[in-house]
Amino acid sequence: MSDVLSLRRWFKIVSIATGVAGFLFVLALCVGYAPNLIASLKALLSREDPNHSILIDVRLPRVLLGFITGAALSLSGALLQTTLHNPLAEPYLLGVSSGGTFGATLASLLGATSFISRSSSALAGALLAITIVYLLASSTYFHPFSLILIGVAVNAAFSSLVLLLTAMLASHQLQQTVYFLMGTLTRPVEIDILLIVASIVAVLSIISILHANHFNALLLGDETAQSSGVNVKRLRALAFIISSILAAFCVSLTGLIGFVGLLVPHLVRLTFGSDHRILLVLSAVSGGAFLVVCDAVARSVPSLAIPVGVLTALCGSPILIILLWRQAKRSIE
Repeated sequence: MSDVLSLRRWFKIVSIATGVAGFLFVLALCVGYAPNLIASLKALLSREDPNHSILIDVRLPRVLLGFITGAALSLSGALLQTTLHNPLAEPYLLGVSSGGTFGATLASLLGATSFISRSSSALAGALLAITIVYLLASSTYFHPFSLILIGVAVNAAFSSLVLLLTAMLASHQLQQTVYFLMGTLTRPVEIDILLIVASIVAVLSIISILHANHFNALLLGDETAQSSGVNVKRLRALAFIISSILAAFCVSLTGLIGFVGLLVPHLVRLTFGSDHRILLVLSAVSGGAFLVVCDAVARSVPSLAIPVGVLTALCGSPILIILLWRQAKRSIE
């Protein structure tokens, strides 16, 4: 009976979350400078409306890219937080996204601008970053330095604002580069590429969900999970690889977008608990909806194209400070 009830609860929560995310997706699709919201809704439903092609050919790929990216980053954050036993772990703070950005940028500088070359280089950089983190964490036990991490959070917020001002004053070519470093959904992406990335994210999500019970066991500690029949090293390696692939594809398409993997999984965990059968699904769905909403807000500011990475940094930095403050308070008590 408990399994039936848990299945019903899972289906109810996932259905509601998916419905809300779908509503926000359509709403974000209709939000913009022109046409207005009502006109956009009418244009979306009428192929004869001249604005219909704008919604389908211009806005739909952007909103779809935002949802895919948000889902991937949030799922990656949830996996890293569990496998590293650290609620502060996420691709941006661990350097996985930065490693991917390095790889993608290096590929561009070498003249490799195709999707395959950029994504492959980004994946190599992300795997290199997560490998370094894993080797350091395996060799020595590190205590978190709250003051340093708070400085990182504050610096991320102010750096985003400084980069935004720089982008507004610089030349067009430099502006595009700076926007990429801040994280943006404005770069045109072919619908075929979006479908490929969406398929990859879906497959990796399914693989992660199939290991949900193993991740639940890992919450009790490595020794307990090992005694329960879980191969901890293989599970952690799987999580690292999945997280790196997700972050790499996001970076190759949107640039450096931080704090989504920190903010969304933590809020989902606080609201619905740590059961990974629910946590992983809701993290992906909520992460996609969160980034779509952030992008809708960013492009709704009159006469100012704010990169979505700026908003996520401004939202995530205070959350990181609060988490560090609560963690420090618990250690003192």
